[in-house]
Parts: sequence; C-alpha cells; structure tokens
Amino acid sequence: MPDARVEEDFGELHRAIERLELQRLRRLAEIERRRLHERDGHLSAAGWLAAVHRVPWGRARADLQTARSLASMTVTRRALIDGELSFGAVRLLVEARRAEPQAFARAEKELVRAASLHSTSELQKVVTF
Repeated sequence: MPDARVEEDFGELHRAIERLELQRLRRLAEIERRRLHERDGHLSAAGWLAAVHRVPWGRARADLQTARSLASMTVTRRALIDGELSFGAVRLLVEARRAEPQAFARAEKELVRAASLHSTSELQKVVTF
C-alpha cells in the first residue's frame, strides 16, 4: 500500500474513532440520566463503567464529566461532530467549562474557534488564563 494511502486510512480510522467516542459518551450520559447503573447495584455511572467495562476509575470519572458537559456544550459538540475538534481539545474545553461555567458559556464560540486553529498544547495556554 502506498504511503499516502496508509496516511489516508489512518485519518479515516481516527475520525471514525472520534465519532464513535462521542456516541459512547452520549450513551454513558443516558445511562446516568436513566440511572441504569443502579440495576446492578452500582452507586454511580462512573463506578458502573469502571466495574463492568474495566475502565480505570480516573478515566471513568473523566469520561462521565465529559459526557455530562457535552450535553450542554452545543457549539463544542457540533465542532466535534463536524471533525473540527479533536477529543484532546474537547477535554480541555470541558475542563475550562468546569472551572468557569459562566465565562465559558459567554466565550464558547471563540474558544471552539481557537481550538480548531491551534494545537492542544497551545489551547492549554489559552484556557488556563
């Protein structure tokens, strides 16, 4: 297979994984909303995710936080669906929203634009100020 095709295939797979990750997080938010984790005796959706799907506890909590946040981050979610943002950038935006929810709500469009133009490390500098 030519190098260009390998790179193209990789890009296609990467975009597909990010779209699947978004769907996975949407389902996780729905599991929490419906309290489906309680059927198996779990106290939280994060605990359920960690136990049933063997996700490390810290990652399970972070995934649930991201899932909750994306439900109300409409501009961010749309940019992710459209392939304009990576999940790395989305996770930084989720943290920015968690730290300053009102400021984030006012600046979401500008932050998403910055996230689409800059690397994740550059975005980290923007959201920490």
